[in-house]
This record gives sequence, structure tokens and C-alpha cells, in this order.
Amino acid sequence: MASTRAQQAQLIKNQTFLDQLAGALLAASVQVTNEGAGAQNHANRLLFANAVLVNPAQQAAFIAPGILTNPTISAEAGTPQSIPDGDVDFVVAGLFDIYANQYAAQQISGAPLQVGG
Repeated sequence: MASTRAQQAQLIKNQTFLDQLAGALLAASVQVTNEGAGAQNHANRLLFANAVLVNPAQQAAFIAPGILTNPTISAEAGTPQSIPDGDVDFVVAGLFDIYANQYAAQQISGAPLQVGG
């Protein structure tokens, strides 16, 4: 189902979707905390994972715009209740390193965290 740009913009503010996204981030973060220190990009991944564990809602708002890069999710923006958890988990896994690197860079530079909402 195709969605409009307005529906896509509203999806990243939809509380049910943000809660779903927070759940996906929490699951991914627990996996990161259990990975070995030798895993690629582990330091940044762990920094972001810990930030998610402390405040999943804030980090869901941080990553929400990036979720729309997935055509399956952006197409379903008009019906957020029909977006499967597995699709959100898949996109979160694919974007985790990108957002971990951005989060780490903001922490190192002292820049305020840029969040959606």
C-alpha cells in the first residue's frame, strides 16, 4: 500500500510506532551488550546500546526518520498498526551501526543529541 509523504512524516511521531521501534531497539541493544569486544564497531555500538537501555523512547525518536529509508515500512506509513515487528527489527539491525556512529560522534564532540519529535 502506497503512503503519502505526509503519512510518512506522521509515522515518525506516531506513539504506537515509536513504542514498536523502542522495543526493536531494546532487543538489538541487548544483543549488542552480549557481543564480544572484538565485534566490528563494538565501542560505538555499545555506547549507543547503553543509551537505548537508559532511555529507549529518546533513542527511538533519534532513529525514527532513518526507518523511513526502508521502502516496505515507508509504504505502510498510512497504516502503522500493520507494520510487522520483524520488518522493524530488520531495519533497526541494518541501521544500528550508522546511528551508533552518529551517537558516538555527538557524545565525543559534546553536541546535543539530535532527536525527532
